[in-house]
Amino acid sequence: MSALNGLTILTVDDSHLINEYARSILEKLGAKKVFTASSGDDACVCLRRNKDIDLVITDIQMDYGNGLDLLKSIRTGEDNIKRDLPVIVVTDFSYKENVIKSLQLNCNGFVSKPINGKILLDKIKEATSKAIELKSVEEYAQISTSLGDSNAKKSKEESQHKETLIARVKASGGILKETPSGWTPEYKTRNEHIDKIVHQIIHLQEVLLKHFSNASNNNNTEYINELLFLTQKYISEEEKIHTKAQYSKCIDHNNDHEKILKMTQIISKAIIASHEKAKIKIYLQKLRETWHNHLLDWDQDFNNNWKLSSDQQ
Repeated sequence: MSALNGLTILTVDDSHLINEYARSILEKLGAKKVFTASSGDDACVCLRRNKDIDLVITDIQMDYGNGLDLLKSIRTGEDNIKRDLPVIVVTDFSYKENVIKSLQLNCNGFVSKPINGKILLDKIKEATSKAIELKSVEEYAQISTSLGDSNAKKSKEESQHKETLIARVKASGGILKETPSGWTPEYKTRNEHIDKIVHQIIHLQEVLLKHFSNASNNNNTEYINELLFLTQKYISEEEKIHTKAQYSKCIDHNNDHEKILKMTQIISKAIIASHEKAKIKIYLQKLRETWHNHLLDWDQDFNNNWKLSSDQQ
């Protein structure tokens, strides 16, 4: 598989195990070469020595040069590093301050842990296909990269989350399987690929609900766009499976798909138009309920019928 067309990529995380996990994903996606660094400072050294690096994927919370420090060094052209080098930031989208500073420093996109290969591939393609409009070096130099005292609790939580991720990687022999908020074993299907998509969809719904349930102002455009993309992906994949299985209730099942997609599109328009948060929260709650019913009714109906027909063959 050569989806990355032989790109040379630098992945930066203070966990060796997570770096190696990212390397394995990138190599499977067709990366020509993958460098790793354990801090922003180490990454800068690597960039100075290896001018052929095409893209950087960096965590934020690290000692000896955090991810924002690294991004700032790149955008200011420190030690002749390419200023327009694409950078994807790995962060929890609920950490508003880090996201805002990353955007101010013109990062090329965000991904969250655990890294999903399909989402990462799409983000890399997008990051390497669109040129950014660079600000002046002076403007970038004035942007603070400090995570600050207000982030102390978040930093601790992020560190604990990373330890959990490392433990899961070890326990699964290097293959990380994440169960996001809102997931229930009852949703599980006979298709691991579909399960992964549903995991991501439910996680994004929970993130959006969290944002619209508190008083903070978050830019949720990227999250709803991701939710739309994954919903369409889920529908497309399910339709292929249903067609192949000659599922007798395919039309009715797909009608429920269309209802879910339409609800998601309505929420997307409401978020972009900055409608009242209380209304958007209600829309999201209804969407979550609709997904719940769909997964327990329609998807389990297909799973049971498919199992019966498979057993009879």
